[in-house]
Amino acid sequence: MVHEVRRALAGLLLATPSIAAEPMSLSEAVRRAVAADPALEAAGVRVRETEAAADAALGAFDLRLVADLQMNRVEEAFEARPGQTNLFGIDTIERRQKQLSAGVVQPLAWGTRIEVRWVNDLIETNSPFLSCIQGLQTETCWESRLELQLAQPLLRGFGRDASEAPVVEARALTTVAARQRDEAVTARIERVVGTYVELAFAQADRRIRAQALKLAEEQLATTQARVELGRLAPADLPVVETAIAERQREVFNAERLVEDRAAALASALHVDAAPDVALPEAATPPEPLAAVEAAAEARHPALAAIDADVERLRQALPAFEDAALPRLDLTATAHRGGTGGSFGGAVEGLPPGRITLYALGLSFEWPPANGAAEGQLRQARLALERARLDREARRIEVRREAGEAWRAVRTSERNVQLARTIAALAERSVAAEREKFEAGRSTSLDVLRLQQAYAEALLTIERARADHLVAVTRLAGLTGALPGAHGVSIE
Repeated sequence: MVHEVRRALAGLLLATPSIAAEPMSLSEAVRRAVAADPALEAAGVRVRETEAAADAALGAFDLRLVADLQMNRVEEAFEARPGQTNLFGIDTIERRQKQLSAGVVQPLAWGTRIEVRWVNDLIETNSPFLSCIQGLQTETCWESRLELQLAQPLLRGFGRDASEAPVVEARALTTVAARQRDEAVTARIERVVGTYVELAFAQADRRIRAQALKLAEEQLATTQARVELGRLAPADLPVVETAIAERQREVFNAERLVEDRAAALASALHVDAAPDVALPEAATPPEPLAAVEAAAEARHPALAAIDADVERLRQALPAFEDAALPRLDLTATAHRGGTGGSFGGAVEGLPPGRITLYALGLSFEWPPANGAAEGQLRQARLALERARLDREARRIEVRREAGEAWRAVRTSERNVQLARTIAALAERSVAAEREKFEAGRSTSLDVLRLQQAYAEALLTIERARADHLVAVTRLAGLTGALPGAHGVSIE
C-alpha cells in the first residue's frame, strides 16, 4: 500500500501536460524572441547607419575631380582725348573671355589641401592693344597653364586631430550604438526568460493542482466506499466534497494563469500561440563575489555603453580646442604655361609666350571675443566631466547590483534544496497518514490536509527553481555573459 501511495503522489510532480509533446527550450525561445524583435532590429540598423556615417566621413579625404567653365564679356567705350584723333576708328572695345579648367584635389590628414589644375583661356577682342605674342598683333589669344596649389592651416585646422575629427566622431558613435544594442539585447533576453519562466511555473502549478484534485477525488471514492460499509460516518463526505470544490477552483485559476502567461510568451515570440515550455535546471556559477563584481564592472552592457560615450566625448574634445584657435593659413601657388594665337601654340608653350609664376600667401582670422568657440569648448569639457561622473556612479551601482545578484543566486539555490527536503518529508507524511487512515486511526480530513501540504511543497520547489533561474539570468546579464549563454550572436 505504501508503494502505491508513493506512486500516486509522484504523479503530482511527474505528470506531463498535454499541450505539446516536445516543449520549446528556453534558449530556443530566447533566440526566436531576439530574432523577431523589431526594436532590436532597429538597434542593429542604427549600428549600420553609424557605420555608413563613418564611411561618409572618410570620404572627406577622397580624391576629387574638379572642372570649371566661365565666360564673360566686357564692353568699354573708346574715345580719343581732346585734340587727338581716333586713329583706329573704334568706338567700343569688346573683350570676350572663355575659361575651361579641370584638375584633381586631394585633402590630406594634416589639413593640407593639394590641387592640380590645367587651365585654358580664350580671349577675343577688337582692342588694338592686345599682344598675345611679343611682336605679333592678334585678335584671338590662347593661354594654357598647369597650376599647382597648396593650402596648409598653421593654427586652426592643423594636424590629424582637427582634420580627422568627423571620422573619429562617427566611429565613436558606431561604438556607442553597438554597446546600446548589446544592452538592449541583454534586457530583452532577461524579459523573455522571465516570461518563459512564469509560463513554465504556471504550467507546473496547473499540473500539480490537477493531480491534487485527482487524489482528492480518489479519496472521495474511498470515503464513500467506507461509508457504505459502515466503517465511516456519512458526515465525513461533505469534508471531502468541500476539499474537492476548493481544488477545482484552484485548477480553474491555474488554467486562467496559464492562458495569461501563454499569451505573454506568444507576444514575446511574435507567434499566435505559445508553445509548451519546460523549466530547465540552472547551474549556480562557481565564481566568488569579487570575481563576479570585477566581471560586471568590465562587461556590464550599460556600463560598456557609458564607457563608449565617455570615449566619444574625449575624442571629440581636440576638435573643440582646435575651433577656439585663430585661423592662420599658408597658401602656395606655382604655375607654368604659355600663350599663343592658337590652342596648339599655347599648349606647346612657345618660348616668347612662356609664363612661370610662384606665389606665397598668409591669411589670418581671429575673432577677439571668440564667444561661440570658447563656449562650445567649455560645454564639451563639462559634458566629458559629467559623463565621467555618471560612469563612476553607474560603476558603483553595477557592483552593488552584482553583489545582490550573486547573493540572490546562492539564496535561491539553497531555497531549492530546502524545498526539496520539505517535499520529501511531506511525501512521507502523506504516506504515513494514508496508512493510519487504512487502519482506521485517521480521518479523510487529515489525509486531504497532508496531501494539500505536499502539493504546496511541490509548488514551492517549482517556484524556487523559477526564482533561481531568474537570479542566474540576472547575474549573467550583469556580467555580459547572457547572450552567449543562449547562443545569441550579436552582429
